Amino acid sequence: MNKRLFSILFTLFLAGVLSVSCSNKDKTSQPTGIDSKYAGTCIGGGDLTGQTIVINADGSAKNQTEGVDVDMPASSITKNSDTSYTANYTLNPSTGVTVKGTMNIEFTTDTSANVTGKNIITSSDGSSTQNINGTLTKQ
Repeated sequence: MNKRLFSILFTLFLAGVLSVSCSNKDKTSQPTGIDSKYAGTCIGGGDLTGQTIVINADGSAKNQTEGVDVDMPASSITKNSDTSYTANYTLNPSTGVTVKGTMNIEFTTDTSANVTGKNIITSSDGSSTQNINGTLTKQ
């Protein structure tokens, strides 16, 4: 009887330990979206001169420059650190042309950021790469 009781208790203990220590939660996922403290309308400088990018409180961003109009949902923006983010986007500025881009945004203060990245522009004629090196300043 003691041996059987010990066996049952050991099985319950083992099942309890395994159920606590084994989790299906993805521990490699990173937070997404830009922190709300950076929310606001930003004006571009450098390669982004003339562009207006709005960072929303929900972590998403949108390039509202006339003729560009790019939505970047929070799910397409990876938070690398408290001040560093990577945004991926796609736009179709005209028929037959696709632009896939990546912007690395590094906030130097709550109101300014350095931006680097690149756009890969694809058309029926082939593809080309456009490097981005600019700034954002919150208005």
